Amino acid sequence: MPDFDFIGMHGVWSWVSDENRRVLVDFVRRKLKVGGVLYVSYNTQPGWAALCPVRELMTRHYASMTVPSANIGQRIGQAVGFADRLLATNPGFVQANPHVLARMELLKAEGTAYLAHEYFNRDWQPMSFPALAEWLAPAKVDFACPATYIEHIDSAIVTPEQAAFLKEIDDPALKQMAFDFMVNQQFRRDYWVRGARRLAPLERARLLRQQRVVLVMSPADVVYSVKAGQIEVGLNEAMHRPVIEALADHRPRTIGELETICAAAGLTTLQTQQAVFLLAGTQQVQLAQDDAIAEQARPACWRLNDHLVALAEHAGDVQYLASPVTGGGIPVPRLHQLFLLALARGHRQVAELVAFALAHGGAHGVPPGHGNLSATPDDQAALLERQATAFLQRRLVVLRALAVVQ
Repeated sequence: MPDFDFIGMHGVWSWVSDENRRVLVDFVRRKLKVGGVLYVSYNTQPGWAALCPVRELMTRHYASMTVPSANIGQRIGQAVGFADRLLATNPGFVQANPHVLARMELLKAEGTAYLAHEYFNRDWQPMSFPALAEWLAPAKVDFACPATYIEHIDSAIVTPEQAAFLKEIDDPALKQMAFDFMVNQQFRRDYWVRGARRLAPLERARLLRQQRVVLVMSPADVVYSVKAGQIEVGLNEAMHRPVIEALADHRPRTIGELETICAAAGLTTLQTQQAVFLLAGTQQVQLAQDDAIAEQARPACWRLNDHLVALAEHAGDVQYLASPVTGGGIPVPRLHQLFLLALARGHRQVAELVAFALAHGGAHGVPPGHGNLSATPDDQAALLERQATAFLQRRLVVLRALAVVQ
């Protein structure tokens, strides 16, 4: 194989043995180019501290109290049920860790495939940041930064007292570990670089101002909150709305252009940059490619999207379509894919889109938060009518602007 500019490990590191971790580190050591980027996501402490004994409890029951020849889903269900009943007796563990009950409710709502991977895998080890750094040392990579945008802005997710405390820590690994304690971090996403070289402040500022971004949501659908670890952070709408309004036509603009536009609304350069970072952290604002690259990518993206939308007639496995503007995937649930397929077949009215979606099982694909579907066909049709109207009036405009559809 060739040497690589990028290597990514998502959903891998925490779920393999130490022997296989050594294989991974050796691969990175040998195959990542100088200047290359390594992405690693992994379960971490202290966010998993209280769930670790629950996980051990469930896996012990799975191994010793269930029938090996039984269906894996049944065995997992029995193990989860056993832990749930034990915690329901209000043991001292729950009294010391009351939030475990809420985590247990979320766990019970997950599918079998997720539970099998996350909790019942043979190898499973949440790891602190310093421990990961020790593992990666032989690969000769340096920590660059978190891959989660909001974690670049301390003021958004930690208190002023906590931010001051972090500034006192010189050791980078200890600083990251202290930050994880502050947000009760459960899952980290980090970038590491082979031969990292820091940009000078002026050079960094120049490159940042050249970066193009685009709004991938209707302004009416923007949500002013973002998750950081176990914390959901509300965004200052007064600071973020000028950025949304400047991007409301879904045309890419540079951060430098946004700074100029938002200055008229009273935002400083730093406030505009932080607003863009935080909105990018919600995936509602995304990076945009150069126009020439986007134009070159259009035909291939359209062929791919036509194929994926055609598949939606029978299944909903792929929930994203490609955008040549962003160079990445845009969330498009199956229901919206069915609406796109109906449009492609000549249906234009709301009633026609609803009928098409109902005929293809689209009533089961209504996104959460839009109300529960009733068993009656009339209620299903009424809810889908609202969805189709919102799609035609708001979402379709965005998909066309992002060149997801022609």
